[in-house]
Amino acid sequence: MLLAFSDMVWQGFSTLSTTLTAGDFSIALDASDFDGDGDNDLVVVNHLTNNASVLLNNGTGTAFTPALGSPNPTGNGPTDVVAINVEGDCDVDFAVSNEDDDSVTVHDFGIGSDRLG
Repeated sequence: MLLAFSDMVWQGFSTLSTTLTAGDFSIALDASDFDGDGDNDLVVVNHLTNNASVLLNNGTGTAFTPALGSPNPTGNGPTDVVAINVEGDCDVDFAVSNEDDDSVTVHDFGIGSDRLG
């Protein structure tokens, strides 16, 4: 549910709902601007397929498309994700915790990934 205002005048309630397909047993997500266009995109962890999908916002929040190379592999049994600039290069990366093999997968978005375990 969204609260709607126009010129600071109450306009009532508004609903905006979009259903996205990410992967099997999508268990966690985070939002950040992965493609640098000023819009929040999504990264979603898919537990059963051991990967994470990056979904790029079309600018209105009503449609998202998979990023090139998405879904990205993770370790076994991914359970959580955080979008963060890991190496300080001004690009958004993401880290995934993997329950079944006690590891963390760090993706330097658009460049590659390293698995720490």
